[in-house]
Parts: sequence; C-alpha cells; structure tokens
Amino acid sequence: MRKTTGYVLCGGRSERMKYPKALLQWKNTYFADHIAQQLHEGGCARVFLIGKESFLHHCTTPYIQDTISKYHPLSGVLTALQHSDTEQICVSPCDIPTITPDDVNLLVKSTPITYHPQNPLLCLLHRNHISRVRNYLCEDNSIYDFF
Repeated sequence: MRKTTGYVLCGGRSERMKYPKALLQWKNTYFADHIAQQLHEGGCARVFLIGKESFLHHCTTPYIQDTISKYHPLSGVLTALQHSDTEQICVSPCDIPTITPDDVNLLVKSTPITYHPQNPLLCLLHRNHISRVRNYLCEDNSIYDFF
C-alpha cells in the first residue's frame, strides 16, 4: 500500500459558534485529536493538524501552521500538499467526528482524487495536484468546484 500522510483541517474561524470547532469534545477528546486518530487507524502513517490559530497547541496531535492568508479550505489543503513527504495525502475537516477508520481506509486504498460522497473535504489527493489546488485557491473557487 502507498504511504499516506493524514491532515485534519482546523482553520475555520467558527464565527457563528464563537468557539473553535477543533476543540469541541467528542468522547472525552477534542474533535481534532479524535479525527486524527481515525485517520491513523484508517491507514495514514503520520497525521498532522493544520490551522492558522494558536489554539491547536491544546491538542495532542502535532500541528503545522497554515501560513496562507486566505481563510479557505483549499489553503489548508495546499499547506498539507506542500508539507507532505509522501506521494498522497488524506485530508479531513475537523468537524465530522463520526468518520470511521473504515471510511478513511476506503479512501487510502483508492486512487487520488477520491472524496467521501457526503463530504468532499474528506479526500485523498496526490502530490501532483498541488498546482491545481493553488490555481483554484487563487481564483477563489469553492472546494466543490475543485472536485
């Protein structure tokens, strides 16, 4: 099986909630850490959180800073692709705690670009998608347009 690095997108501003979604609790752990565990159990060799805000230091999963100025899901995806040293990455948003290792494993075993039918941000991408992601981000297209 190809090595896959997992990334949990934690960059949303949660303006309506006034509280970071990544730090909501699910079964006595943060959403972000729970989803990172699902990615790991589903076949991702290493998993990182990605976000712009410093609150991620509360989580146990290692995180990387998203330095792209736009608040857009594709900025986190671009940061993940730039960070990864594996040929493929599996990306998940931080706000779908019901994903399972089986959901992740189906993606990891598939061919990139593949995404979960209920949530396109739960996806598998190849490193060669980096220029496409950059172009869609520059044009301010939605994640749905990307897929």
